[in-house]
Amino acid sequence: EVKPEFDTSRKPKLTLKIMSLYNGNEISTNMVILDIALLSGFVPDPQSLENLKLSLLVDRVEHKDGHVVVYLGGLKKDVQINHSLELLQQIPVNNLKPAVIALYDYYQPSDRAEKEY
Repeated sequence: EVKPEFDTSRKPKLTLKIMSLYNGNEISTNMVILDIALLSGFVPDPQSLENLKLSLLVDRVEHKDGHVVVYLGGLKKDVQINHSLELLQQIPVNNLKPAVIALYDYYQPSDRAEKEY
């Protein structure tokens, strides 16, 4: 589940509150990838990116090619994990299209969930 929250008090900012939950057949997953496609005109807030690197289960975070890719150590069945990421609008974009956040097993990419925001 993804809950975007807009703050336009200063430079337009969007906070993504991402809730990840594994409900498959196994007790836990292998490494999991959280692939956050960025909205056009938005970049991750540098401090928020650093905070994400220190978050629960996060092994590594990469920002490249309009995506923030988060490597998670694995998810336990039915245990919700929460992460957040702030995005700053650098360029105003008309007719902004939704972006997709994908969560998938690193070794079995077909085991995936996607959500637009």
